Amino acid sequence: MSSRPPYKKSKQQQEEETLTNISGYVHNVSPIKIATNNSKYFDATFQTDKDEYRRTIVFSAEKHVSFVQAAEKATLIQLTHVRKILSFVDKDGFDIKVTRGSTLQVTELPFRCKQRNNKVSSVAELKSWTSTTGADVNVKISAVRPTETINVQGVDMELSKAYGSDATATVKINLWNDTITAVDLNATYKFTNLTTRNANRKVWLNTTKTSHDKNS
Repeated sequence: MSSRPPYKKSKQQQEEETLTNISGYVHNVSPIKIATNNSKYFDATFQTDKDEYRRTIVFSAEKHVSFVQAAEKATLIQLTHVRKILSFVDKDGFDIKVTRGSTLQVTELPFRCKQRNNKVSSVAELKSWTSTTGADVNVKISAVRPTETINVQGVDMELSKAYGSDATATVKINLWNDTITAVDLNATYKFTNLTTRNANRKVWLNTTKTSHDKNS
């Protein structure tokens, strides 16, 4: 008598099991962008705890207004049916993926919305931090490497590794997408909303939805 083959879950069932709900506050909603496959998406930062912020990628352009309003009003919301995906800026963390099947719902949490501290830090200070989001720094760009294309969760992202310095130290800065063409060699910039990353005792910075002003 032959035994019945073990039950195998379908791809849809496996994906559904990875869905989760996450509550918090929305910050830094980007404009709607066009991916290389012509799909529309936008980025945001989601505060999931008092001092914890997660990069969020929304592949549902119709939710843009709701995200902008939630950020402007500091509304406490719950994102339902989202996925935690590998972060391309933090190998030990995760990003949040929002799709058309995800929803935004008003909720309650035991912490308040905390706006970022806009204090400009020195490079030496940033290199002493293990991991953070929302850092501001003034640096002179001393080197810019050739641009490469990296596929992140189905979206092609352009990356260029640069090096910037101030009077205290030098640090590597990963420039992403539009930030690459906005940066010139030997010019000085104020970078805002950077993330710091630390691995194998090496610290580097990542641009996210970065605004930058050319100082000189």
